[in-house]
Amino acid sequence: MCAEEVDSTVTTVKEAEPVKEIMPILVVDRLPDFEPIDLYIADRKLIVAVLNKGLAYEGPLVFRVGVQESVVPQSGDFRFERIVELSVKIGTGGVGIFDMGDIAWPDARYPAIDHPQVRVGVLIDPSRKVAEANIHNNRIERTIRRDCGAVISKVRPDRFLEGLPSLLTLYGTFGYSEKTKRVVIRRDNQERVLVVADWQPNRLQVVLPKDLPAGEYEVLIACSERSCGAGYFASKAVVFSIARHDAEPVSEP
Repeated sequence: MCAEEVDSTVTTVKEAEPVKEIMPILVVDRLPDFEPIDLYIADRKLIVAVLNKGLAYEGPLVFRVGVQESVVPQSGDFRFERIVELSVKIGTGGVGIFDMGDIAWPDARYPAIDHPQVRVGVLIDPSRKVAEANIHNNRIERTIRRDCGAVISKVRPDRFLEGLPSLLTLYGTFGYSEKTKRVVIRRDNQERVLVVADWQPNRLQVVLPKDLPAGEYEVLIACSERSCGAGYFASKAVVFSIARHDAEPVSEP
């Protein structure tokens, strides 16, 4: 029996070529994109760092600078606004460091003890004269704090009874206005802000809540609000104590 003949012709199937992704050519790729990434004071000058996430840019660039001490403007606040125009050159992915001018704070008129904290903002290209890929990331704000130099020399009385609301009197140098300053007590790494009943430049009266447990406490003046997760400038602490009712009374010296 003859072997069955088999067609040895192999049909070659051509594999389909992979589809090439056609990336759209976006207009934004042809534009600069300024984003301020840092803002700080160095040698009394306000410095802003600007990242260019778009096309390289060389030419004029305008910055609007604003400083305001209080959220709600108050009489005697330190505040100002200025326009700064510079000739800049920032490549793609580059960072430019730009001087926004002197910040005369604190000074004789606005001493740190009464003006320990300001809010600073910088807006790039406020009139939108430069076409950008993203016009919504041109602003940066920072809270800048100073050591106010407040000093507590002594407290009276320095011992209280547990469970009674009391007034603690602090003597020292505190400035004419409270502003962002706070009277803080501390025990076992726990802090509590006290209510100020009377603020005088050299004398403060604060309310000690009746729910404070017996023990020793440190009291200090915080110059400013606590920044996010960070500490704050503060005076040296002075110690007072709260005694249990069954403790022997201690007479004032």
